[in-house]
Amino acid sequence: MTSLNTILSEQAAQITPQGTPILHSERVYCVAFSPDGRHIASGSVNRQVNFWEVGATELPSHMRGHTKFVWSLSFSSDGTTLASASGDGTVFLWDLEKRSHYRIEESHYATIIPLYGVAFSPQNDYFAAGCADGDVRLWSTTSKRPPWKLKGHKSEIYCVAFSPDGRFLASGSNDATVRIWNVENKCEEQVLSRPGCRVTSITFSPDGCLLAYASTNSHIYIVNLADGESQILSGHQGLVWSIAFSPDSRLLISGSNDHSVRLWDVENSQQIQILEGHLDDVNSVAFSPDGLLAASASDDRTVRIWDLSLLNERPETYLRLVAKQKEEQTLDKNLAKSDKIDSNNFLDPDKLAELILADSLPQAITDLYKQLLTLAPKLTFADHRGSQTYSCGGYHGLTHKGGLDNLALSEHLYPDNLLLHRILNHEALYYGREGEREKRRRITLIITQSGLEISGTANHLARALTLAAIGRLANLGGDLRHAFFGSIWTPPTDPLKPDNCKKILLRQDHEGLNLKEPFTLLKEQLRIWQENYHQIETLWIIDRHFAADRKRSDINKIIQEIHNLGRHRAWFINLNSNSAAPPPTTDLFHQQRQIVMQNDKITML
Repeated sequence: MTSLNTILSEQAAQITPQGTPILHSERVYCVAFSPDGRHIASGSVNRQVNFWEVGATELPSHMRGHTKFVWSLSFSSDGTTLASASGDGTVFLWDLEKRSHYRIEESHYATIIPLYGVAFSPQNDYFAAGCADGDVRLWSTTSKRPPWKLKGHKSEIYCVAFSPDGRFLASGSNDATVRIWNVENKCEEQVLSRPGCRVTSITFSPDGCLLAYASTNSHIYIVNLADGESQILSGHQGLVWSIAFSPDSRLLISGSNDHSVRLWDVENSQQIQILEGHLDDVNSVAFSPDGLLAASASDDRTVRIWDLSLLNERPETYLRLVAKQKEEQTLDKNLAKSDKIDSNNFLDPDKLAELILADSLPQAITDLYKQLLTLAPKLTFADHRGSQTYSCGGYHGLTHKGGLDNLALSEHLYPDNLLLHRILNHEALYYGREGEREKRRRITLIITQSGLEISGTANHLARALTLAAIGRLANLGGDLRHAFFGSIWTPPTDPLKPDNCKKILLRQDHEGLNLKEPFTLLKEQLRIWQENYHQIETLWIIDRHFAADRKRSDINKIIQEIHNLGRHRAWFINLNSNSAAPPPTTDLFHQQRQIVMQNDKITML
C-alpha cells in the first residue's frame, strides 16, 4: 500500500508556479497574504509597501513612508490594517482602504533602533515588534499608552509571533534563544536555548500545539508545546530566513539563502518537495488562508506564487484523481484511434464499448455500460406508468411501421439475422415521427451532474445514461442540447457533434457542487429559449442527494422560477441497493425516476 508520505510527495511534485513572478524594483524582504486570501502585501529594500490582488501580473501603486528597508509585515485579523516594521525604527499601521498610515517611532534623538519582526495578535488587541536593542515592544491597540518593553534577550530580535489564542507571544533572537511571553502579565514564561542557533523566524502552528523556529545553522526546529519534545528538519544548504505553517498544521514551508523554497511533512519530519525558481536568497514565505497557494519573496526582486491545490486533497481523493487522469489518457488514446464519430455511429454498442471502456475499469463497470444500451429504449420521457413508455410532446410513441433511420435503438442489439427477421415480419419497433414545424418549436436539454459528489461507479453510470439518452432523443427530432451541472455550469452544446461527444466522455470536475450560480445561469438560458421555442424540456441525470440543501431560501426561489420555465424530468442514480426511498429533491421536477443498481443489475423504478 502506498504510504501517506509517498502520496504527499507525489502531490507536492506536481506543484507549479501560478502565473508569472511579480517583479519588484529591489530585493523583497517580506510577503504576506490578507486574511481573506484575496490580496498580497510585500515589503522591500526600496522602502515601499506593495499591496495587490492575487492573480495580478504586475505591481500597482506603492505605499510610501518608510525611509529604510521594510523588514516585516502583518495583517490584522479583520484585514483592515497592515503593520510594517522597518530598519528606520518605525512601525507603520496602514489603513488599507484609505491607503494612509499611522506612524509609531521607536528611535530617539540621533539613535535609530531598527525594528524587525512585527505581528498582530489574533484578537487585534495587541501588536508586537522585535527590536535591534534586544527588547520586544508590545503595543495595545485599545489605548494610547507607551509600549511595554519585554526584556530578556541579549541581542537583536528578528521575529515575533502570537499563539492562536492570543495568550502568548514568542520571540526569536540573534542570542540563540526563543522566549515565550505571557501577554496578559507581560512576563517571561519559558526560554528555549540552542547554542549557536541564531533564530531568524518563528511561528506557532494554527492548532496551537507546535512552535517552530528557523536558524542560521540551516535547521528548522519544531517543539511540541505539550511535552517539550522537539524534532529537527534538515535539508537546506544555507541559513533559513523564513518559515510558515499551512492552515491545517500538516505542512511547513521554508525559504533559505540556498535559493530554494521547501515543503515539509510536519508529522513525519520529512522534506516532501523543493520548489525551484528563485535565483537568489528566499527571504520570506507564506501560506494563503485556505492553503491553496503559497508565496515566496526573494533577493532576485520577485514574489512567486505557488499552486498547492493538489496538496489539499485527501490522500484517497488524490489517488482517485490520479486514477481518473490515467483513465482520461486511455480514453483520449482510444478516441484518437477511433473512426469518425457522428450521430449515426457513436452510440453503436460495439463502438461505444471501444470508446469508453478503458483497460483500467473493473468488469462491473464494463457490464454497466453494456446493460445501459439495452435499457436505452425504455429510458424516455413518459406520461404514465407501465412496462412500455411513450414519449410526450407531439410524438406517436413506438410503432411497428417505419424506416431504418428511425429504428428503435434496442433493435440494433439483435444479431443481424434476427434483426432482418423482425423487420420482414413487422415485429421490429420504430420511433414515431413528428412534423418539421413541431421540431423547430421544441428543445430538450440533457443535464448531467459532475463534481466530487458524484464519482466512481455513479459517475460512469451518469455518463453512460447521458449517452443513452442522447441516442434516444436524437432520433426523435427537435433541438437537443447537453450541459454539465457541477462546480460550474457549462454552456449548452450540441451533443451530436464529435468534439462535444468526446467532452461528455472525458470532462472531469474535481470540485464540490455549486448551486446558486449554475441554477442562476440555467434560469437565464431557459428564459432566452422561451423566446424561440414553444416547448422546453429538461432531463436531469443526477445523484439521488443532488441539491439536498434546496431549503435554502436563495436557492429555493431560483428553483421555483426554473420549475415554471419548462417541463423537468429527473433520473436519480441510487447505488444504495438497501434504500429505494424516494429521493429528497422533488421541488424542481415534474417527474422523476430512480436508476437502481442491485446485484450488479440496473433497473429503473
